[in-house]
Amino acid sequence: LIRQAKREGKNSAINLLFENKRTEHVVFLNADNIFESAESLDRLLEPFLDDTVGMVGGHPLPTNDPSTLSGYTVQLLWKMHHYVAVQEPKTGELIAFRDIGTRLPSNMQSDEDILRMKLEEKGFRTVYAPYATILNRGPETVSDYLKQRTRVNIGENYLKKMFSYALPTHDYGKLIGAFINSVRELGFHPFRMLAALYLEFYPRIKARLYVMMDKGDMCVWDQVTTTKKL
Repeated sequence: LIRQAKREGKNSAINLLFENKRTEHVVFLNADNIFESAESLDRLLEPFLDDTVGMVGGHPLPTNDPSTLSGYTVQLLWKMHHYVAVQEPKTGELIAFRDIGTRLPSNMQSDEDILRMKLEEKGFRTVYAPYATILNRGPETVSDYLKQRTRVNIGENYLKKMFSYALPTHDYGKLIGAFINSVRELGFHPFRMLAALYLEFYPRIKARLYVMMDKGDMCVWDQVTTTKKL
């Protein structure tokens, strides 16, 4: 366990880890997530048998109840992430990567996307491991969902602004197909579908305006407490 005297944000903590680790490969798993099975870690690391692979993304499985509005929205979000990642890897929640000396800017919240960008600049590939599964918990209230998604979208918009690096989850062509496939899994629920679309697109618009006004990335943020229990 490595402790910081002062809370300085996720990227500062990650840089501290980099200074103290002894391995070439690093695995990041959010502290409020757990591996679904003993095989999940093996499935995550297998792609590194190919020397061209620089980063591997895992597959989060939310435990939220889809019969509630917030639960349905969380389930829809992560199913869409899965279907997008099958087309073009989208990493987050669980990743493994080769450390090539990248250190993260402490004034930004993006971590795995910056690491991925730097690896790809060196010619490494990013791949998706759909059987490297973890259990996570999305926000259980609408207010918490909006809070979390606004913060995440602010980080992703600053990433695009600072590095001209676009993420696959901002490719609306991919999102449409992912939405259709996800709805097929979850079932056709018109009210929940429309509400979920609002709950996803409102934070995107709000975050874009926030970044256009250049209010600064949220490198340190308040916890969303309803995501902390599986």
